[in-house]
Amino acid sequence: MFKQAPRTLFAAITWMSLAWVSLGLVSLELTPAAEAQQASPAGGTVKLRKNTVLKFSTVQQLGSATARAGDDVPLRLSQALVLDGVTLLPEGAVVNGRVTKVKHSKPSCRDGAVEWKLDRITLAGGSAAQTEVAFVSPQSGAELPKHLLAKMRLGPGFWIFASPLIVAISPLAVAMGPYYGAVELDHRCPGNGNQYVLPANATVGVVVRKNIWVRY
Repeated sequence: MFKQAPRTLFAAITWMSLAWVSLGLVSLELTPAAEAQQASPAGGTVKLRKNTVLKFSTVQQLGSATARAGDDVPLRLSQALVLDGVTLLPEGAVVNGRVTKVKHSKPSCRDGAVEWKLDRITLAGGSAAQTEVAFVSPQSGAELPKHLLAKMRLGPGFWIFASPLIVAISPLAVAMGPYYGAVELDHRCPGNGNQYVLPANATVGVVVRKNIWVRY
């Protein structure tokens, strides 16, 4: 009995040593995977709804005297776009609109004009929202029109009931159009028209055109 005891004790110690080594190797193999799993945040999506309004300011002056079709129109976001605690576009983010058409001022009081648009904004995760410019004011920090903000809160049901009324009053608006056009012509002045100028820090309201699920 006493001769077999050392062998049994040695075998037990050897087995325990191998077990600890095996556990150590397993832990070494699992640690990087666990750390990688903790480092990568869980993905998710949030819904950016149609008619959401974003407020921007122009970064630089835009004028019909110097602008050309294809020029960038940089805009700076005035307030961060945050949904469900997720920042889709941080405050101060710069996006670029694009000039589509320019008219210079000419005699007979023909004023200059610049047509430009912002039809797409890239959000967090690379998602692109379809947008349109709905309001422009040369004043810095101007308030956005109430009808834009109210449109965010009006559901489809409102437009179902409102559409017949809009259709009913449309002929009246068309009939009064020539009258107002004639009044405008009567007040035209001789000489060159004015160039269109939109100063830096002007206020721009941009509306999201379609619902979009944004992955972050």
